[in-house]
Amino acid sequence: MKPSSWSLQTKVFCGAIALLLFASISISSIALGQFKKQMMAQLKADILATGKSLAVATLDAQGRGKSLDILQTYVDSVKERPEVVAVGITDSNGKVLVHNNPLEAGKTAPYFESMKPSESSGNSVQIKPIFVERKVGLKIFGIEELPFHSPQVLDFMIPVFTTSEGYVRIFYSLAPFRKSLASITSGIVLVTLLLTLLTIGLALWATRKTLTERITEIVNALSRIAQGDLSQKLPTNTTDEIGTICRSVNDTTMNLRGTIMALNETFDKVNTFSRELFEGLENQASSATEQSTAVAETTTSMEELTRTSKNVSTSADKVVGEAEEAFSATRQGTEAIESVANKIQQISEQNDINLEKLSNLKKQLSNIDEVVNFITEVAYQTRLIAFNATLQAAEAGEAGRTFGVVAREIRGLAENVAGYAREIRSHIKGIQDSANELAVATESTTRRIVEGQLSNEEAKQSFSTILSEIQKTTEAARYISLSTQQQLTASEQVLVAIQDVSQGAKFIAGNTQKARDSVSQLLEFSTSVKELVSTFTLD
Repeated sequence: MKPSSWSLQTKVFCGAIALLLFASISISSIALGQFKKQMMAQLKADILATGKSLAVATLDAQGRGKSLDILQTYVDSVKERPEVVAVGITDSNGKVLVHNNPLEAGKTAPYFESMKPSESSGNSVQIKPIFVERKVGLKIFGIEELPFHSPQVLDFMIPVFTTSEGYVRIFYSLAPFRKSLASITSGIVLVTLLLTLLTIGLALWATRKTLTERITEIVNALSRIAQGDLSQKLPTNTTDEIGTICRSVNDTTMNLRGTIMALNETFDKVNTFSRELFEGLENQASSATEQSTAVAETTTSMEELTRTSKNVSTSADKVVGEAEEAFSATRQGTEAIESVANKIQQISEQNDINLEKLSNLKKQLSNIDEVVNFITEVAYQTRLIAFNATLQAAEAGEAGRTFGVVAREIRGLAENVAGYAREIRSHIKGIQDSANELAVATESTTRRIVEGQLSNEEAKQSFSTILSEIQKTTEAARYISLSTQQQLTASEQVLVAIQDVSQGAKFIAGNTQKARDSVSQLLEFSTSVKELVSTFTLD
């Protein structure tokens, strides 16, 4: 079976198993991680205890002034542990003083620069021990053999007491630690898988039991449905194959119940209709007798209707005439509005011409003002020249007296020209102010002309609407007049038809008795079918 054809229950079940496996693996991983941390912490504590013992021995030897060769025994005893691949004591600069491999004495310990404390820590300050996992090879720090040929070691360095007394270095192989961890991991994984398989087995057993119970429930419900009990309803709270079968059975039962109910309602309506029809046929006979009287009364009404139609036709003709007069008057009003619009347009065009002339006047006044400014400037320069000439004439004495008189006259003439220029500028200013006021008034007039044009256009549109409505009214009046004539003709035709109806009433009375007998038989058949349908249980 392909995954795409699996039922929802199967998918959910498989998903639950996958989730269970994921949860088991996650819990195992977390447990292994915690266990690894604990084992590593225990390993570091063991190495730290060994390193501290060697550091104490080194400090004791330094304090008593003994030779460091005595520490060789301590170093060799530490090296006897199978996990220790190298052990040594260095000075504060990383130079090897004592080592399990005598060939390393005097060499600089590897990786010392990356592990030594910073200078800011000071030489007299105690430094915490340092643990670094790294890969090493043979001959590094005197390593002669690696357990299980694994290059993974734990590099441990601790000050003897402070950094000035030197350091203890131990290379501890992680191979035995990893082997023990792998063995424990295999055991935990095996136990987890066994527990998971046990849980899956219990789930499969419970699912099979539930499936059997549901199939039995479906068989019992189908037996009761076959006996006519349509009130059965199976649970459909699942989406698997069983749930699909239950929904199909429920849909079939519901459709059958709906069909039975529809038949029941249909035959109820048939019974009701048959009784009403039977009663109606009995009443139809008496109605046929009364029909001739009604026909006579209808004839009188039709004659009255004919006279009324003639009066309506006369009134409609009058309405048509009045509507045509109103249409003519409205058309004249529309023409008058169009004449007013033309005159407003002429006023607007003349107003635009006035605005253009005012603009030209402003430009000419501006040119005159520039000329007056030039005259004023010339008069000012002439005064300065005349003043200078007067000064030069005074310095010349008798020889320049006549020239001085001329200079004074020229100066007076320049002052008069300047005065006249000021008066001209004042007049020009007045003309400009008046022109500006006239321009503002003209613009206001332009706005009012535009408003008048808009109002006139609105009035024109209103008259057009009225003209259209009056035209529609005239056409409607004509239609009414025509309809009235047609109604008069139709009334005369109806009068002839009523006479034919009187003869048909007698024929209807003869057939009414036959229809009554047929309806009685239909009523008996409907009652029998309804009794048959009532044998099904619906609720």
